[in-house]
Amino acid sequence: MQIDWFTLVAQIINFLILVGLLMRFLYRPIIRAMDEREERIAARVKDAEAREQEAEDQTRSYREQRRELDNQTQQLLDEAETRAEEHRQQLMARARGEVEQTQATWREAIAREQASFLEEHRTRAGDEVCAVAARTLKDLANRELQEHMIEVFLGQIEHLADADRRELTAAIAESGNRVVVTSAFDISADSRDKIARAIRERLVSDGDVQFQIARDLICGIELKSGGRKISWNVAGYLDALQARLSQVLAQEAEGAGGE
Repeated sequence: MQIDWFTLVAQIINFLILVGLLMRFLYRPIIRAMDEREERIAARVKDAEAREQEAEDQTRSYREQRRELDNQTQQLLDEAETRAEEHRQQLMARARGEVEQTQATWREAIAREQASFLEEHRTRAGDEVCAVAARTLKDLANRELQEHMIEVFLGQIEHLADADRRELTAAIAESGNRVVVTSAFDISADSRDKIARAIRERLVSDGDVQFQIARDLICGIELKSGGRKISWNVAGYLDALQARLSQVLAQEAEGAGGE
């Protein structure tokens, strides 16, 4: 077989030209397109990974926020429970205080009513005793007893202390030397003379002595002038007796209350 070298070389050259043309106009664009596609795919994968990482970060952030929110909620619930308990304790304390105040007020009211009741009965008992004593003394009073009262009254004028006598004399002078002698009974003329003479000798020499009767002056006689007086009557003794009776009854009531 005879080889046509010229044709062979020409075929080889044509093949090489064809390969060069394919490389330039076909393979390289395909490879470039494939590289670009690979780069786009890699970029998308990278973007997807970035988005996944971002999603994971957001999920982690949401979980942390949720945990923090749960902690804050629990803290708020604990604080609310604490405040509710404190408020309940305050209301309980206020209620106990109001109950104690009400009880104290009630006890004070009961004590006042009890004291008022006892005081009323003490006063009434004292008044009744003194009234009985006054009626008894009035019933027993006679001329001899009245004369004896006048003697006692004259003795008071006679033995009047100097300071008291000066004050009484000054009071009589301020009233124009007018002296009023009041008695619970009629005074005889002789006794009136004795009384007037004693007043003029011990108090005022030119005194205008007047006599009058007051039935409420229990078995007594008194001298008044210028707001001052000398007196002797049973009312004073009865007042002292009433005060003593009230004191004794009060002590008895306190003893009974203490038991």
